Amino acid sequence: MALSRVSSRVLAQAHLKAKTRRRRLVVLSSRHLQPLSHRTRPSLKTMPLDKHTLPESRPKIVIKLKEPSNKEDPPHCPEPDHQLLYHDTIGASIQRLQIPCVPATASNEAMHFKSSAKRRLDELLNDPINFVPATKATMSTEPTHKRRRLQTQEPTGRSHIVANLDSDFSRKDLGAIGLPNDTGVQCYRRSCLQALMNLPVFVQWIKRHGTSPKYRCPQPDCLACALRKLADQYWPTGGNKQNQKYVNEAVRNFDKAISRLPNCPGTGSAKYQQQDAHEFMIFILNNLSDTLHDKKVYMPRDEFEALFGLKCSARRTCHNCGHQETSGPWVWTNTQINLREPGKGLGFKRYLDANFQDEVAIDCEGCKKRKHTRKHFILSAPEILPIQLVRFNSKFKPTRFGDVKQVFHKISDPVKFPLYLDLSDYCDDDENGKRLRQSGTLRYKLRSTVIHQGDSRSSGHYVANVVSPKGIEHISDMHVRPHISVQELLRPIDSGGGTPYILTYVRDH
Repeated sequence: MALSRVSSRVLAQAHLKAKTRRRRLVVLSSRHLQPLSHRTRPSLKTMPLDKHTLPESRPKIVIKLKEPSNKEDPPHCPEPDHQLLYHDTIGASIQRLQIPCVPATASNEAMHFKSSAKRRLDELLNDPINFVPATKATMSTEPTHKRRRLQTQEPTGRSHIVANLDSDFSRKDLGAIGLPNDTGVQCYRRSCLQALMNLPVFVQWIKRHGTSPKYRCPQPDCLACALRKLADQYWPTGGNKQNQKYVNEAVRNFDKAISRLPNCPGTGSAKYQQQDAHEFMIFILNNLSDTLHDKKVYMPRDEFEALFGLKCSARRTCHNCGHQETSGPWVWTNTQINLREPGKGLGFKRYLDANFQDEVAIDCEGCKKRKHTRKHFILSAPEILPIQLVRFNSKFKPTRFGDVKQVFHKISDPVKFPLYLDLSDYCDDDENGKRLRQSGTLRYKLRSTVIHQGDSRSSGHYVANVVSPKGIEHISDMHVRPHISVQELLRPIDSGGGTPYILTYVRDH
């Protein structure tokens, strides 16, 4: 009795396993698609012939395996229309691997698959991929993406004006040379001249003055003539060497020429007083501009603006209603960075951002509010970009005599400045500005620094660090110290306690 109970349990478990077991089905013909009983699974040999066909409700579909071709076999004959053959590469590969496939129903509706692999296989077989080998014709007609070359010239027409001016030195064998300081307080002049004389683009341009009918000068001994004569002695042509005597004579002639101009710093009663180097630099550029604007002088105005003019426009946006107004354009020859706006101890980039964006109190035409944000946009960039780090603040203090006296206070905050300066972020959003906003389009490289040593605007000493054919050189009046490092050029405070005052950048094409 116990044995019969054990046998019945074993038979029940075996029956349950046989019922739940699923075998791997390999589709060799349509008769394998018929539902089979779990209890009896007749083989192909024992199955009656009349059971080998599908029911009439299903289409007759035959999936054949593609055997490897043999050279001696006769040509393949096409099968009847009711047979479905897969000759594409994917279908043949799958059939050779004997992966089960279930065709669609007669109503051409997608069947529900329990396996995601079967579903993906059915999608591939229904939409096979046709591989077309590449030929010369298809490769030649294939559209290719051409890389857009980054252009560093703006399409405003200013680039061709100075295109024939070389940005490199013509004399590789020469370097910087000292300039005399006869009165002892002319270091502000000598440092500015050193910065200008070590700009190859400016030197080549000023040497054209008075040498051809296009650049003739009807006024002898003008400021441009004095600068040209100094450049000729500072950078002599051919194989001639620099002559200190001739250089000193050219510097003194320059002092005479510029002292004849009205409102020149360091003339009259202030001849033996220290002056501001940046004011003197701006005085030179403004008088060059005024001289070149004179109709009697045939030195083109557009060339001067292409060298030093930063062409900008401004857009004012109301904080309340969003009304915008655009003004300009105008040309800057003086870029200033206030070391107290918007705060103290900030980085160079933050101060430069504040120079191109500020807050103004102007009545809005839309809502009559007075709070606006004004942003300046670069329309065209110059070849030479002088930047002043504003080091002197002025305050007015009353005196005991009842009048007011202006007192200057120096800002000695160390500010790190870059060797390469990119202004592409400050271009407009129009079609021209979007192209100029590409990184690296408006990149400048530092060529010189004018440094002030001392605590007061009316005292101290000015020196210059310049990039010459012999490397980076430190110049203090007549003394030249060659081969200084880039780290020393970029120092926010030099070894003498001086702070950079004027940074001169040159366009890096």
